Amino acid sequence: DEALRLEPDSQETCAAAIKCGKLLLEAERPRECLQYLERALAMQEKRFGPNHHVVAFTLRDVGLAFGSLGEVLKQKERLERALAIMEKNF
Repeated sequence: DEALRLEPDSQETCAAAIKCGKLLLEAERPRECLQYLERALAMQEKRFGPNHHVVAFTLRDVGLAFGSLGEVLKQKERLERALAIMEKNF
């Protein structure tokens, strides 16, 4: 919840949201994880644009969370988009 108390859309808020999301994913709490990672993803897309490599890493984690929930189509969409971004950037 600390991520939600920082300045909206700040770099610190985004970093805190990503950390919380990753911890929740590791703790096998993917639904809660998605709340943080999707917020961070929106901030990253706004700040860097939708095709930045930073966005790809968060998309990958969002895809993994959807996979943990059994939402395979959403997982596939996020992972394919992450892969496309990575291929363009590296």
